[in-house]
Amino acid sequence: MKGWLNKNFRIEMIDGRILTGLFLCTDRDANIILGMCTEIRPQAADSEERNLGLSIIPKKAIKKLEVDVSADAHIY
Repeated sequence: MKGWLNKNFRIEMIDGRILTGLFLCTDRDANIILGMCTEIRPQAADSEERNLGLSIIPKKAIKKLEVDVSADAHIY
């Protein structure tokens, strides 16, 4: 998990939303905390991005998780 710090995460939620942001940490319940998080609602008619900032994503709401582990994946 240490290798995931400050990597780009893409999380697909069970309700269809997609969240992207920097992985900062998890809590004791395995919820994920993302920084600079944005939300996309692909099923909505106007599927534009919405900035959420710092976000806590509940473990039980995660359907799929992708990590960009390439060396140039940092957003600063």
